[in-house]
Amino acid sequence: MRLFRTIVIVSFLAGMLLTASCGPRPRTTEETLRELSAAGELVTCEYTVSKVIKADDVVPWKIGERKILFCCNAYLKAGVDMTAYNPDKTVIDRGQKSIILILPAPKVLSVNIPVEEIRQVYSRVTGLRAEFSAEERGRLLKQGEEAILLDVPKMGIIRDARQNALTFFDSLLRSLGYEDISIYFDSL
Repeated sequence: MRLFRTIVIVSFLAGMLLTASCGPRPRTTEETLRELSAAGELVTCEYTVSKVIKADDVVPWKIGERKILFCCNAYLKAGVDMTAYNPDKTVIDRGQKSIILILPAPKVLSVNIPVEEIRQVYSRVTGLRAEFSAEERGRLLKQGEEAILLDVPKMGIIRDARQNALTFFDSLLRSLGYEDISIYFDSL
């Protein structure tokens, strides 16, 4: 499995929030966090994973064998599901310019394997065996997706999503005037 990492820049979101706050009355921290919560998922990291999916169907009581090999790209997005943000856990001390922000734990938000990027690169059927059916191919691809999700802890995508979320929120909160910033994540 080859792994390509692309960090999704989320500074445009911070820019939008800060630009929106330049109206007649600046937005409060609570309003800004509520807007982020209403926006939904905050993607802070994206990985592209190339996956090889293979099946070797050899059954002793059947004459012949079946083998098939697919290559595909999977696009994983990770970040913070802000709809799970609980504002009651945020502690703000404006006088001390300090904030303690508790965010939902980063997680994989989506896995996309575009059909147009799935390629069958090898197939061999011998003896009296039938070709792989569309249903069997679909099950193999589903197993490939599940294998990718099992590999998530080894990829580092959650670690990167966490670090990028910390960077994003630290920058956002500093732009709102906070100097003492503590950011934590709820445990899963």
